[in-house]
Amino acid sequence: MITADQRHILLVVDRTQNVEAIAAMVDDVLADNPLATPLDIETAFRAAAAHSYLIADGDDFRIVIGMPAWRAALAEAGVTPDQNRAELGRK
Repeated sequence: MITADQRHILLVVDRTQNVEAIAAMVDDVLADNPLATPLDIETAFRAAAAHSYLIADGDDFRIVIGMPAWRAALAEAGVTPDQNRAELGRK
């Protein structure tokens, strides 16, 4: 679970729509909070109607911006949204 401060920082960086900056902040949150998972971050993004989406990618994840990119990334990975969330929760 992420803290309110971490959620706030993630949502601020989401506004930049800069994939590298968002990925760096996600990595920072995960490093600073050993109880947090990528699914916690994805859930925070969805609850706030953020532009960023996390896509499970092997042992890691990647960031895409916008729902069309999210749908394309899921199709490319061959997973459903539920399967992606489940995989993010295991990381």
